[in-house]
Amino acid sequence: MTEKTQSKDLLKNQVETAEKGIPFFERLFPFNRTTPRLNIKNEQDLYQVELAAPGYVKDDFSVELKGKTLLIKAEPSEEGAQDYKNYETLEFTKGRFTRSFMLPDAVDDSSIDAFYQNGILTIQIPKAEKAQVERKPIKIN
Repeated sequence: MTEKTQSKDLLKNQVETAEKGIPFFERLFPFNRTTPRLNIKNEQDLYQVELAAPGYVKDDFSVELKGKTLLIKAEPSEEGAQDYKNYETLEFTKGRFTRSFMLPDAVDDSSIDAFYQNGILTIQIPKAEKAQVERKPIKIN
């Protein structure tokens, strides 16, 4: 194996490690600080997206559907801008970000609802009728 090949393999491993969310890598590349973490719940009748975004106000967000892609954007207003020069530790910031992901085909995209409360942006995406699976107990003979 040549030195060049070893370097490529090392970089590939670092990228794969970064994609797994290793905190050390996140400290090396702080551009991820403004990308909030999110949870996606798969309930019986809907998908629920919970995006942790403390310090924002409701009007900082825009949520839109473009085809089957859900776009979540935030741009903090000037009045809410933070001055970071006196911080000793800075583990989260409030900045502009965009998150997007594809919705499954079996959703009712006409009834998507979103609300922001206590630092969490919640988006509820109802499943289409055909996607709602009803559980039925089956008797074992």
